[in-house]
Amino acid sequence: MDNKTFINGVFIREKQFDNGGSIIKIEIPNVSEFADQLIKHANSNGKVTLDLKERMNKADNGLTHYLQLNTFVPKEQPAQQAPQSQQGFGESQSGDGLPF
Repeated sequence: MDNKTFINGVFIREKQFDNGGSIIKIEIPNVSEFADQLIKHANSNGKVTLDLKERMNKADNGLTHYLQLNTFVPKEQPAQQAPQSQQGFGESQSGDGLPF
């Protein structure tokens, strides 16, 4: 089991409307601390992937969601071999494209 890394200093609250719509408000009170976290967790390409997750229980201060660092790295796929030439219907073995 891998360690979970939470992105701190982000306050996320979802507001539900009577018409069924909603809005998610994200507050970042200290942008430089937030940016430092992103820089710290960036991969070699400078990319950070975050997952926005809903809290199981709404916090007393109204927080409904949180950010978690997504550490998934896809496995390298082996290079696929080029398909071998197969004789199709109506093709001659000579390769001239004529069916006879």
